[in-house]
Amino acid sequence: MQSTKSNKLLNYIKNNNNLIKNINKNINNNGNDIFLQNSSYIGAVVEFSPIYSMNQKLNKKQALEIMQQNLNEYENLTKIAKETSNGQIIVFPEYGLTGSYFTDRNSVFPYLQIVPDPKQSTIIPCEDPILQFTSPILSQASCIAKKYNIIIVLVLGEIEFCTKCKQNCPEDNRFQFNTQIAFSETGQLIARYRKSHLYYEASYFDQPEQIVPTYFDSSFGVRFGMFICFDMMFVEPQLTLINKYGITDIVWSSWWVNTPPLITGLQVEQAHTIFFKNTNLLSSGIGLSWYNSGSGIYGSNGKVYDFFYNPTTSPKTKLMIAQIKKIMNSELIDNYEIMPIKNILHVELDKNKKEQQEFSISTFIANPGAIGTLTANTTLVNCSVDYVVSENYNNNNTGEMFGLISFSGIYNNLFPSQYCAFMICNIESCSTTIMNSKTHFDSWNLNAQFTNNITIIYPMVATDETLIVSSESFQVNDQYTNIKSSEYWNSKLLLNVALFGI
Repeated sequence: MQSTKSNKLLNYIKNNNNLIKNINKNINNNGNDIFLQNSSYIGAVVEFSPIYSMNQKLNKKQALEIMQQNLNEYENLTKIAKETSNGQIIVFPEYGLTGSYFTDRNSVFPYLQIVPDPKQSTIIPCEDPILQFTSPILSQASCIAKKYNIIIVLVLGEIEFCTKCKQNCPEDNRFQFNTQIAFSETGQLIARYRKSHLYYEASYFDQPEQIVPTYFDSSFGVRFGMFICFDMMFVEPQLTLINKYGITDIVWSSWWVNTPPLITGLQVEQAHTIFFKNTNLLSSGIGLSWYNSGSGIYGSNGKVYDFFYNPTTSPKTKLMIAQIKKIMNSELIDNYEIMPIKNILHVELDKNKKEQQEFSISTFIANPGAIGTLTANTTLVNCSVDYVVSENYNNNNTGEMFGLISFSGIYNNLFPSQYCAFMICNIESCSTTIMNSKTHFDSWNLNAQFTNNITIIYPMVATDETLIVSSESFQVNDQYTNIKSSEYWNSKLLLNVALFGI
């Protein structure tokens, strides 16, 4: 049975002409030529605010009730995507069915579902009486995909029972995984991906023994690669997906943790399709607050079809739909070296090693009309930036502090990185959370020299409230060592610009 909240949401969207017009605008390519059916598809992503419990001792029935309420909302949103736009694929976020507030293996256990390996046999959980009993949420999600004739991608907690005969079987005789799955339009389970890089989840989820790049082929001729949240900040599995398996489109589910002004969810999403320039990205995140938010649909070279960010402290849910241009194989990067899969699951930290934690900062006060150059250098990273602060827009601005940062080390004690970042600071520090800027820049030009091997470089730009800007507003060179404002920058507010290497 649908909740009152669900019915209100459905009725609101059905009756809201402006929303329907915006959806149709995305689908019709700004009201002009509609893409031919064989050159595009209609994709949807959801920024979702789930129902969850902080109680760590729920029983199975209570956990299922929470997941059922969230799944009901998934169905409502799926119905809207199908009925208003004939959506072909919809993506939901990490922890969207459960919330993420678990402390140990037993606290997440009541939520877990058995997920068969779709590589072993053809499985339609909706029609499987055993799975209907053992994994009711999995089964019902399959039924929703079948009912609305749409591909559904979602994340749930998975359980796989084991015995001591199996290598590395945990003491409680069960593996517990953070798992992204995909159902076809017939309800068939077509892909299962277990998160490779856990983000403070090791107390309740297991890390796979190996990274397994996972993808699925759609009925409309697009091959989708899969990964979850923190995987985005590591080389694998994404490099192998794109370079070995020819992936052009990514479905990414996340519960992103924003630490503005740098590497917010939106910035990472857009940056991914700038570096992997011949990819589309369907990104679904959590909409609980500014701290956990950021979703969108992105095309080749950082093109933004649609995005959403919740800058408030109140939960919000947002459905985004767009007609997405397919990327043909002829547009793939030629002669790109296929890197071997590396099992980079644990980063060994030695905080006493200077080279793992080295950074340098140069700052200035961005008074109206200021023109200058900053440099910041470490052993492995050399950075410089040229800037022109707008005089016309900043008459009432007393001057905010901006800093150029050169960094090489373990970012926030989480993963190895090197970066150059030009960003807003407060008077005491350039590492404090800042979401807003009052300073307009007429132009900026950031250069980075990475003297150590860097595999991926994410070019990022953000304006006030951590929002991203059109990729036409800036330019990136082919080596991803220079990013600068373009003629379309139009003296925007600047929060940060960065070249972030991993």
